[in-house]
This record gives sequence, C-alpha cells and structure tokens, in this order.
Amino acid sequence: MFRILLAAFLGSLLVSCSNGYKIDGKTSVSCLDGRMFYLMTFSENSTVIDSAEIVHGQFEMEGNLDSSMLAMAFMDNRLLMPVVLEDGHINIDISFEKMTVTGTPLNEQLYAFFEQKRDLDKRIDDMDRRIAQLVMDGCSVDAARAAVRSDCDGLFSDYDSMIETFITSNFDNVLSKCIFLMLYGNNDSPKCYKTMKDILDKAPDDFREDVMIREFMARVD
Repeated sequence: MFRILLAAFLGSLLVSCSNGYKIDGKTSVSCLDGRMFYLMTFSENSTVIDSAEIVHGQFEMEGNLDSSMLAMAFMDNRLLMPVVLEDGHINIDISFEKMTVTGTPLNEQLYAFFEQKRDLDKRIDDMDRRIAQLVMDGCSVDAARAAVRSDCDGLFSDYDSMIETFITSNFDNVLSKCIFLMLYGNNDSPKCYKTMKDILDKAPDDFREDVMIREFMARVD
C-alpha cells in the first residue's frame, strides 16, 4: 500500500513540475480553412516543432517544454508571426488587419511592443504625408523637409530608444534576440549602426555568442 501511495505521489509531483504550452488559435480569414499552421524553430536550420490544421477557423496545439523558446509561425512557407512557447495557455488570433499572440507573459510583452512600434511607424508615415502635402501646397521639397525636421528627428529618436530599451531589458529571455534579428538581421543601413552598436556594447556574452548574432556581427563589421 505504501509503495502504491509513493508511486502516486511521485507521479503527481512529476506532472506538477513539468512545463507545457497549450495553444488555442482562431482566425476570421475564411480562406485559411483546411490549411496547415506550423511552428518552427527560430534558428539557422529551422525544424518543425508543432503543426495543426485550421478547421472552421480554429486550431489547437499543445506540448511539453524544458524552458521557454521562440518559434516562428508559418503557413504555406510564408512567415506569419513570432510565438513564444512558454508554460501556459497561449491565444493566437489571425485576422486581415493583424495577428496577435496573448495569454502568457512573454507573448503579452512582445505584442505590446509590436503595437507600440506600429503606432510609431504610422506617425513616421504621417510625416511623409505632411511633406507631400506641403509640396502640393507650393513649398519646395527642401523647405517641406525643413518644416517637419524637428518632429521627424524626435520620432526617430523615440523609435531608436524604444527598440534599444526593449532589447536591453530582455537580455535575460528569448525576446532580445528575436527583436534584434527581426529588425536588424537583414538591415545593413548605416542609419541603424549607432543603435545596433549601443545594443551590442551592452549585450551579455551569451547574446553576442549566439550563432545568428555572430554571423550578423561578422557581416556588418
């Protein structure tokens, strides 16, 4: 009897200590019905972690984890969104307007950042429209740019500060590498160099020694 109780106790202890994710996905895009939704590793040689068929606008996934990890969601070889696989109940919502992942701490933090970035992107685009309107109203291009330069400089400063703050405050989790490589991985613009250098100067060794980060650094050096 004692052995049975001990086995039951140990079994419940193992279950309670295991980490797992459960994903509930939904989409309002009807043409996605019957398609496969894939989660793949965020690495040089991506492999499939999990997959599910979308049926009547819904799909489900679940699995075990040793620790939180970053995955990339794909459909028909098209990258959709990053997803942090972490312990808990994850909600994925796909619509024509946007895609969101909520329900767990790192995903909430990641998609709040995307919302903040989307707002700044829109405000920067509005600057271009203001310049175009001033030119249509008779200003020269140089005069139009000068008229909005101060506002533009402020927005770009806010943009760089937002990115640097987010990445450096998340060096202890998977979000830092995700955002750094998503924003800078294919961006060789000299305009980005100062922010990239500031981030890398503050980065811990495990960030800088990541394979993809090292390849990026070798390319821009």
